[in-house]
Amino acid sequence: MRIIGIDTPERGDCGFNEAKQRVEQLVGGREVAVITVAGHDERDRYGRELGYITFNQTDLGTVLLAEGLAHARYDGLDGYDRHPRQDAYRALDASTPNLCG
Repeated sequence: MRIIGIDTPERGDCGFNEAKQRVEQLVGGREVAVITVAGHDERDRYGRELGYITFNQTDLGTVLLAEGLAHARYDGLDGYDRHPRQDAYRALDASTPNLCG
């Protein structure tokens, strides 16, 4: 599963462990909703499902961006499909210090 519109650190990069632990804390073992976007690719080039993840009516991408654990990417500004939360994700990313600078 890949969240549309955000990029978290890769294994071995600064912030990977913190982002992974936070995702596990927020959604590990809990029921989540995967929201797909009409007109947007359903899978990325690696075959991973693409969508937004929500839990308790909270958007996981928004939480990770707000906590500096992700960047807004892979959207209409990067040559990918524009998505409905793009402007909000980009604004949040620009206003939040990132964990790794």
